[in-house]
Amino acid sequence: MKCGPAMTDTQYMPDLHVAAARLTRWLFDEALPVWTRAGVNPGTGAFVEAIALEDGTPSSASHRGFVQPRQIYSVIEAGRLGWTGDWRAISTRALDWYLAHFLRDDGTIAHLVSADGAIESSRFDLYDQAFSMFALASAADAFPERRGRYEAAAEDLLKAVERGYRHPHAGFQESNPPSVPLRANPTCICWRRHSPGTRPAADPGGPRLPMRSWN
Repeated sequence: MKCGPAMTDTQYMPDLHVAAARLTRWLFDEALPVWTRAGVNPGTGAFVEAIALEDGTPSSASHRGFVQPRQIYSVIEAGRLGWTGDWRAISTRALDWYLAHFLRDDGTIAHLVSADGAIESSRFDLYDQAFSMFALASAADAFPERRGRYEAAAEDLLKAVERGYRHPHAGFQESNPPSVPLRANPTCICWRRHSPGTRPAADPGGPRLPMRSWN
């Protein structure tokens, strides 16, 4: 059985450009307008957990700690890519609500909060902390006028996680008291603290938070 000649990377590029352009149009013209309208609670600015495929009805389910920052990051990234919707107001309002309602007494992020802002599950989940740091990094980079506030929130969160959940060898524990198995993803996602020019962390041996420059 003979196979045809292998296609080179450059031969695939036209198809990839066409697919990328089609997906970008879908994102800007269809997905983002729906999600930033039906997918946002108009009273609080928080993102809903889901919307019905049939008619776009928003879910009344409680908010999970990692969903809010992922949506916040996505809207900020859409603005960076050129979406002309009101991404600045949408993302900052959602992040302000998130910080006001998801923080636990120990300074870490709660796992589940009701639509009216009451903590329903204060269980510690490393994914929640990781995505919170990710959203704060993106917001600090995107909004220079709020950078100090968001950097301070990221610093406080990182210190709280290190204080209660630092693993003696590397990374972080899943819970306190410690439990197994340990997951690699939440530790690797975003524990790297950095501002333009890279300033040293209080603990040079500790984790850092990546912030991609918007320049």
